[in-house]
Amino acid sequence: MAGAGDMGPGTAMPGATAPRTAPPEARARRASAPSPSASTLPDGDFGARLDAALSSRGLALERVCERLRTAGSAISPSTLSLWRHGRSRPRRNEAMRAVAELEVVLRVPRGYLLDALVRQAPARHWSADRIAEDPVQRARAEMGLDEGDTLQRLLIHHCLHIDRAHRLTRVGVRRVLRATRERVSRIGVTAHGASGTALRLVPRPGVRVGRQRAWPERGLLFTELLLDEPIVPGGLGILDYAVEPVDIGGPSLGDHGGYVFHTEFPVSSTVLEARFDPSVLPAEADCRVQSQAAPRSLAQWPVNVGPDGGATVVVHGLDAGSVRVSWSWGRR
Repeated sequence: MAGAGDMGPGTAMPGATAPRTAPPEARARRASAPSPSASTLPDGDFGARLDAALSSRGLALERVCERLRTAGSAISPSTLSLWRHGRSRPRRNEAMRAVAELEVVLRVPRGYLLDALVRQAPARHWSADRIAEDPVQRARAEMGLDEGDTLQRLLIHHCLHIDRAHRLTRVGVRRVLRATRERVSRIGVTAHGASGTALRLVPRPGVRVGRQRAWPERGLLFTELLLDEPIVPGGLGILDYAVEPVDIGGPSLGDHGGYVFHTEFPVSSTVLEARFDPSVLPAEADCRVQSQAAPRSLAQWPVNVGPDGGATVVVHGLDAGSVRVSWSWGRR
């Protein structure tokens, strides 16, 4: 996300001028051209590989972008040209998805472009200092769960259940993921609660609980989830589970409540849905989005709570940062 205020849907780019139609003989030659194999394509960085793949297919950039748009990935010819000549490279989640589609459009072996891109990606998640100071990062390292570059997070949906005593009783989680370059059979997930709260993870069909690390004094739980059906490269996986406090405790006496979703990996769409008891609705609620890349930037807006107790926040293109939903229990 370029900035925390960049929350709306992306602005449509002006349509490019249509390329001149190639003669029938040239179209026929391109249609019959064999797909390049790994042995005929050069090694190198992402730009060099993309240039070789484009040259091998012989398609105009406008034509490639048209096919990408048909597949659901909107990339402009100018952006594709910058990638090709090494002046920039894909970074956001949507761009990474476009690279996976590029491999299909350009008929190159799966992983030819993505593998080079991953190797060039900065290893910002795994510095020794961060592993030493962050218990969750230590747990990830111990379990070998560095899946940051092997998964695209297309959707993360948290559904919060708040009872009439103002207590957060359960968080239902759904993750829609795509594997990029290798088979994924397990992932690590982190659950956050209030300090001093012990948490448990309840799996839904399709996933099982593997190893766990808990820090109840910090309200943290890290879980290795084992997938019954591994996600193959290019394939989608849907994971459902719930997080609950081990001891729900007595009524909450505070005037305010809230919930924070934090991510260090790009997420295409983040949904926080709150379900309050209709008999006890908050007086007001709001949402705040903080970008890790620009910590001083903050987007904030009020959230409507319906008479049925439902409130929903949707954030698109969160590269790294947090989404916070807060509410107060004053008179409505």
